Amino acid sequence: MDVKERLERLTPVTARLPDWEGVLRDARPARVRRAAPRVAIVGAVVGLAALFAVAPWREAERTGILDRARAAVGGGPVLHVVVREGWGAQLVDLETGERTWLNGEREVWYDPSRGLHSVSWLGGARQGEEVWPAGKVPRLEARTYGFLAEGYRQALAAGRARLVGPGVVEGIPVYWIRVDAQVAPEGSRPREWVQDVAVSRESYEPVASRGTRDGGIAPGIFLPIVDLEMLTPGEGDFTKGPSNWDEEAVVREHADQIELPDAASVLGRGPLWLGSEYSGLRLVKVGRRTTIIGGTQETEHKAIQIVYSNGAVSRGPVQLRPKYQGPFVVVHESTDPRAVWFFRAAPGYTPPEGKMLFFGGFALLKHDGIWVAIQASSEKLTLSAARALAPLAAGIEGGG
Repeated sequence: MDVKERLERLTPVTARLPDWEGVLRDARPARVRRAAPRVAIVGAVVGLAALFAVAPWREAERTGILDRARAAVGGGPVLHVVVREGWGAQLVDLETGERTWLNGEREVWYDPSRGLHSVSWLGGARQGEEVWPAGKVPRLEARTYGFLAEGYRQALAAGRARLVGPGVVEGIPVYWIRVDAQVAPEGSRPREWVQDVAVSRESYEPVASRGTRDGGIAPGIFLPIVDLEMLTPGEGDFTKGPSNWDEEAVVREHADQIELPDAASVLGRGPLWLGSEYSGLRLVKVGRRTTIIGGTQETEHKAIQIVYSNGAVSRGPVQLRPKYQGPFVVVHESTDPRAVWFFRAAPGYTPPEGKMLFFGGFALLKHDGIWVAIQASSEKLTLSAARALAPLAAGIEGGG
């Protein structure tokens, strides 16, 4: 409407209908006279382009976006935010091979007067937890979450924030808002540090935060935001929960080699295996590992490990990270996930039946009531071994 009003002021209407016959008559004279309207048209187009470049509605739109972003973030002093971190694991369907990325997330409560409470999650299972009182919050955490709690809103309220432009974050259309820009020395030369926040074009709520250094994304300073809210004074969770088993001290471990028939007595039930031979590999060793965990009270957890290889294997304990020549498969299993070392990589999380968690070169799954971790010399061999697991008795009856 601003553009329409300006055009009407520049070209006032003198009649209800244009005199098109007069326009045609004026267009018939010589070539020199026809050039004038063309120049006028070009001039009008250039003028319109300039008008659109500086039109007041563009500034109004920017102001509207920033005002909506300020309203969407709320006014409480306590930050509660869930961010998606740069770690996770693949959840693999054993039947179809379909893979889904399972993101690691961090939930944070931050209050400048009470400190910071941080909980990391994977698939709904708590992975770790930390609480820092006010004045003891590490510098990186204080800067990152203090910025979301205070700096972002203060910049919007004070008019320091400016609209950078549109973008897309994980499929969500966003507007990027520049909240802070400063030059700080680093090493032998100054660097420009910039802090931006992306807000949804639909809700205007924050969906990501990024830090840039000299125009490039600074390492570890891009945070997709899953949820953000500002709570009222006194709200929020600043108390550490009960300890997970993985946080307890490992007092002692013992490993030895056993015979295959003894595996059932270790587990309290028949184990899973891949047969006496699998994919050109032979069963070369069965081990028992006993883990004693405790502080004031000790608990004992037992697991077995079955090794398949076509190379020479020395007698003695099965190694945690075996180094074999050529292809190999190691199957770790227990009726208690605390006894399977590799479940400490994702404590408290158990993949659904029929799926495995592929995490850092090994697979975690639960099959027929047994927690299993599989190491292999290749990802393909890991997946095929997970699919081939069978109860020991069934394997013997089938000829291995």
